Amino acid sequence: MFLVVGQGNPGERYARTRHNLGFMVLDRMGLEFRKKGEALLAEAEVEGEKGLFLKPLTYYNLSGQAVAPLVRFYHIPPERLLVVHDEMDLPLGRLRFKAGG
Repeated sequence: MFLVVGQGNPGERYARTRHNLGFMVLDRMGLEFRKKGEALLAEAEVEGEKGLFLKPLTYYNLSGQAVAPLVRFYHIPPERLLVVHDEMDLPLGRLRFKAGG
């Protein structure tokens, strides 16, 4: 099992801002989300493996409040967690992948 967290801020005010890139990526995947705690959660099988996809309903800097309970409940190790977020230090359109915080 793995977990993908799309970072963003709740509400229409932030819907189309760069800070909501994580939400936008998950929205483009065509998943069906349901409310679970302080987040929206979807499940999908990817190459035979169960994947969880999470959009925290807390504000960006408080997303741990939504992510941590799910990580604990499903016993998801850090190496099975992917966080999709904006990176203000990169030009728009550039991507960076990194392991760790």
